[in-house]
Amino acid sequence: MALSFRHGVLSLTSWFHHPSINRNYEVLCRGSVTCLDESTTDTLSLIASHHVCSPFRFPQHYDQPFLSSLSEEHVRFSIEVRDMNGNILSQIRLDPTRATVFGHKIRDIASLPLHRLEFDTLRKGAASSNVSIKPVKLVSSSSLSSSSSSSSKQAVYEGLELDFIGHFLSPSIDPNTGEDISLLIPKNIPGLVKLRTRQTFAATNEILEMGFCGGAVLKRRQGKNDSTSSNSGSVGSEKDESTLECVGVVEGIVPIANNTTRKSEVNITDNRGIINPTNGIDQAKKLLAGCAVFVEANEIRELLR
Repeated sequence: MALSFRHGVLSLTSWFHHPSINRNYEVLCRGSVTCLDESTTDTLSLIASHHVCSPFRFPQHYDQPFLSSLSEEHVRFSIEVRDMNGNILSQIRLDPTRATVFGHKIRDIASLPLHRLEFDTLRKGAASSNVSIKPVKLVSSSSLSSSSSSSSKQAVYEGLELDFIGHFLSPSIDPNTGEDISLLIPKNIPGLVKLRTRQTFAATNEILEMGFCGGAVLKRRQGKNDSTSSNSGSVGSEKDESTLECVGVVEGIVPIANNTTRKSEVNITDNRGIINPTNGIDQAKKLLAGCAVFVEANEIRELLR
């Protein structure tokens, strides 16, 4: 069996227990998480969607009244490596004394610490099923632009070819127990930057679905075409384990008309000419409907400082 190589993207499950709500821990939310190696210490950084880590802080995304009763003390996290069908190959529960969630002050992302020994446990468990995982590094600040001007950055990024690595949620409830047994299916979706303003929008070959928030946005290598990008969530092979450049993390999706999905939707801010005084936000939503929105590397670095 060929080795499946994955660059830095795992799945995250948040669990909750509240004495007045349930007896045992139950699934609260699921999503993707990007593992970054941005330090020389013994700790890696997990970047996830803040609304997945702390849904009680985002009541507008959920129709769950009990969330108002929850806080950090009621939530625990597990990190998983999954096979092509979404089954768990390797899993760890984060130490609640260390798993502190740090949310970005503006964007819907958060960081959690992951000890390198914990990552090694995940790696070894996945390796037994011929899946290799490796943390990614954020693209260097110097390579973001050839100058400090805004127009130069926009010229560099618009049209940039990308790989979106994450998961699609396949919802399922056990009919006998009522337990949430949903799966997260690894996916690799090609795309390119459509617009870069105060937010960054990308057109993707397939519209990203629930479960993808927190996934990595990787700069595609020169010469890599769509035929080599599968929906398996794998990038590369056993002969291709060099670190790819991570330019950001998925924050959400611009909603499509008549789409009732709420958890992955993001707001569009007024920006460089795409919103005119006559049509405003509605025009922008039509132009960018279905686009992925991602948080760029420089804002992720702000979170990690």
